[in-house]
Amino acid sequence: MRDVVHDYLKEVLPVHKTREQQLRFVGRLLVEMDNESLISRDGLKWKLLADSTENISNPTE
Repeated sequence: MRDVVHDYLKEVLPVHKTREQQLRFVGRLLVEMDNESLISRDGLKWKLLADSTENISNPTE
């Protein structure tokens, strides 16, 4: 799954980092989002939670 997310985000990831560093960054980001209940994990699949879209579009609320 990290690879899929990486491919989607690669244009906005820091270019000075190697691909492996970028993959680790994406992995840590997914774990942090899971800890904040923005996504859930079902095996190797990550799912965006419905309530989390409100947090993303209105981060100050």
